[in-house]
Amino acid sequence: MLITIKNIIGSIRNVLGIVTDGLKMWLPFERSEIVSSTQVAPDTSGNSNNATLYTGKALSFDGVNDYIDCGNIGVSLKTLAFWINLDSTTEKVLQVTSSQSVEVSSGTITLNGTWTGSTIYVDATATSTIAASSYKRVVITTTSAITVDDLELGRIGSSYGDFILSDLEIYDTPWTQADVTYDYNKPNHLVTDNPSTSIALSNLKGYWALSEGNGSIAYDSGTPLGSEEIIDGDFSPTSPNAPNFNDWSKGSNWSISGGYATSDGGTGNLDQTTLTIGKYYKVTLDVSNMTTGTLSVRLGGSNQIGNINANGTYTFYGTSNATVFRLRAQSGFDGSVDNISVKEVSIGTINGATYVDQQSTIPQLGMMDWAKSTPVSDEITLIANPNNPSQDILGNSVRLREHSFNLDGSGYAEVADDSSLDMSSGFSVDFWVKLNSDERQWFVTKGTAVNSPTGQSDKGFGTTILNNIIYATVNTSVAKYQVNSTSFSASGQWIYVCVSYEDNTTNGLKLYINQDSPIETTVSGTIDETHNLVIGSNYLKGSFFASNQIDSVRFYNRPLSSEEVAKNYKVGEVSHKAGSSFSDDFSGDYGN
Repeated sequence: MLITIKNIIGSIRNVLGIVTDGLKMWLPFERSEIVSSTQVAPDTSGNSNNATLYTGKALSFDGVNDYIDCGNIGVSLKTLAFWINLDSTTEKVLQVTSSQSVEVSSGTITLNGTWTGSTIYVDATATSTIAASSYKRVVITTTSAITVDDLELGRIGSSYGDFILSDLEIYDTPWTQADVTYDYNKPNHLVTDNPSTSIALSNLKGYWALSEGNGSIAYDSGTPLGSEEIIDGDFSPTSPNAPNFNDWSKGSNWSISGGYATSDGGTGNLDQTTLTIGKYYKVTLDVSNMTTGTLSVRLGGSNQIGNINANGTYTFYGTSNATVFRLRAQSGFDGSVDNISVKEVSIGTINGATYVDQQSTIPQLGMMDWAKSTPVSDEITLIANPNNPSQDILGNSVRLREHSFNLDGSGYAEVADDSSLDMSSGFSVDFWVKLNSDERQWFVTKGTAVNSPTGQSDKGFGTTILNNIIYATVNTSVAKYQVNSTSFSASGQWIYVCVSYEDNTTNGLKLYINQDSPIETTVSGTIDETHNLVIGSNYLKGSFFASNQIDSVRFYNRPLSSEEVAKNYKVGEVSHKAGSSFSDDFSGDYGN
């Protein structure tokens, strides 16, 4: 029997057990499921206080002139899958060749051109009927392959569609009904994660998650970085072209020797003509022995993508406007370069379409591994690369979800108000948080906006971090009360937080951090409110969204004792120790 970290954690929970008396909600964030066309993190307390997830990102097309041009990707298509939210029941959707396209007319999905042996599924049902104004998963299979040579999303020819699109995937083999059902029920999974499928990861030929959230590029996370475009990038003395290195065109100031290309302080170019115009590339190189000047990195003779003024390892991204890759010594550059690599990144160019976040139903970044990347001036959020799940498509290390709610600063989860979540006679809320950012942000709240006026309105409680200090606040019918921790750093370590409240009581508000003694204050008044409980924001859901990981959120309709708090801490400690990571199988674990 294979014993995994997940098995061990589950066993420890079963042996020790959390406090269950008064437990009205428990969100372990270990899996997600679709309930009534909405993706939720299920409540395991038995009270059905499920958390609706609002961490999905997508791309919105306006129906006027928005589209993505993915160009001639040259792959074989037998299955096309995507999430779509139509503005109306008649829209142009996408084209895969100049004669084969997908559109919706009067609520019916139409396949233009020849799609041999095609079957259309909507939300895992074999049907071509589709409604507007809600997210639908569309899967189209064919028995005869289509070579995708002109992929455009959001338009067909010169006609455009008005909708929101996410998670477009292309496979070179048809899906079965079982594959379609698995795909719909587990939106945070690829169909290849199904242990019963015959679909292999090698069958995935294109994967536009459309979750970047910024910039003018949509990245194909299903395609590995392209082959190396540069020959003799390490200037190895054992190169077939040694000692002349005829693959490089050198200005008079450049020389190649001993594994380096070196500029002697003059001005001139080091070129190689191997690129394709219009392709997007990742460039890496090392600079050493530099004393003066500037090294300009160019994709094309004039398209500068970076300037280097110091020794180090550098990475740049850009689109080539000519076939030449060029390093230009400027201002008397004196230094050496080696380990030059140029590889194509598969993308689509966004023309006008804009990103939207806080979307439900579609794949949720909060239940996935992802990376924050800055290939250009915009910071983007990229999912894990299925072909190398420890990195995104640009080669940046992903932040593991660790079976927690992996927030990136733009989304949240929300639990509808319920009588079981009443706070008027006292309550406790506890959770674990991994501080990856020291920015001001919300953790778990129900009602109060924390900085609101005391007294009549905005009653409830909130937990937040500001200037590295964790605050717990309650607004009662009488006043605002607040306690706070000492300062923490965003060290990437898990912290246990518990807030306990009992009305009209000396030391009635307590904040526990890990297993330390509580920080406490006297409170008066009751909390009688009907707000939803929110994780990663407050009830206004307008600012200071969490960018940390939050795990195992529990609500009790009574105050917990110090002994009970200690018990809950010890149960969770094993999986939240410094350095622990129980995301043991990368993409296969999220959404379980």
